[in-house]
Amino acid sequence: MAFDRANLSLLAYANGFKLWHYKSSADAGATIATVDYFLAAIADLSVGDLMVVQASDMTGLVAVNEAAAGVVDVANITNLTASDTA
Repeated sequence: MAFDRANLSLLAYANGFKLWHYKSSADAGATIATVDYFLAAIADLSVGDLMVVQASDMTGLVAVNEAAAGVVDVANITNLTASDTA
């Protein structure tokens, strides 16, 4: 699939920092973490922004590494989905 701007929501903003939520039931985390997946949102994203990502195969956190000159790059998603051993 592809990035859907309607599924990107700003959760909080303070001192230039933005916390986002993005949900895709169609795309895996590895797809979401590719360069320019979020290109359509370049005007909204800033380096250092953090996203909570709910992908089809995982839930995790990702930081925006670059959002300028026609490129949006995010870090690999830190997977928060884990089994409960208790």
